[in-house]
Amino acid sequence: MQRNRFSLYGITIASILLMTIAGINQVYAAPTTLDVFQDDGEVASAPGEFGGPKIGTVTYEANDNWVNVTADIIVIPSEGNTFEGWLVDTGSGYKLSLGNLVDGQLQFDQTMVYPYTYSQFIITEEPIDDIDPNAAGTFGGAVLQEPFGQ
Repeated sequence: MQRNRFSLYGITIASILLMTIAGINQVYAAPTTLDVFQDDGEVASAPGEFGGPKIGTVTYEANDNWVNVTADIIVIPSEGNTFEGWLVDTGSGYKLSLGNLVDGQLQFDQTMVYPYTYSQFIITEEPIDDIDPNAAGTFGGAVLQEPFGQ
């Protein structure tokens, strides 16, 4: 009987430790809305500075591994092109496509392994029938706030 009681205590303590460790990695980013600015093509004085006129807004929210991004852009792409939204990990240069903007709007909702590595939201102007999976030059963007950019 004594041995079973110690086993039960050991299992209980191990369970509490595992739940505590799992809880340490939880991150919640409240909904944040930022202005999106057109890239003016000038050398930025700060990383991710876009410098041009305001072209819309982006709202993002994350809870652990879930992320939601919505964008409203007020400019229209040139004929034969479309705007595409991306999350950018500036540390590695990796860009994750969030899809095309339809009538100036983007809605992205997905579970990710770790969304907080991304530090920028950018818009690119792509040919409508683009077969290249890589991002074209940056049309505009916004720098994401903490806890993003880790």
